[in-house]
Amino acid sequence: MANTDKIIELSKQKSVNRVDEVLKVIKSMVKSGKKVTVYSVVKTSCASKSFIYANEKIMAAIDKERNSTTKTEMTLKSKESINNMLKNKIKMLETEKQALIAENSETYKSKYEKLLIENKELKEQLKISYKY
Repeated sequence: MANTDKIIELSKQKSVNRVDEVLKVIKSMVKSGKKVTVYSVVKTSCASKSFIYANEKIMAAIDKERNSTTKTEMTLKSKESINNMLKNKIKMLETEKQALIAENSETYKSKYEKLLIENKELKEQLKISYKY
């Protein structure tokens, strides 16, 4: 029984050391600006997914980095770029609207003039037809 106690103790120590290694990997990923996810930690640290999911310290570190300020900064930057794109789109649409208004006003003007001419012709035809 003494032999198995030593094996269990060594296994626990090995697990503790592996947790420390994985936490160091997560810290180095954060410093280098890499995205911290379970998959990226598995790939970088060569630890198994089951080991990472089973360990609360590692999952807490990953969750902490997922919810860190860099993510909010990235979303603020993306919102800003989306706003800029939308402002440009609005300007483009306003320009197009003005062009269409100018084009339509010309078309209405020409239609009005054609109708006036047609109206005069019809009045002349009516005058001629009433004379008979």
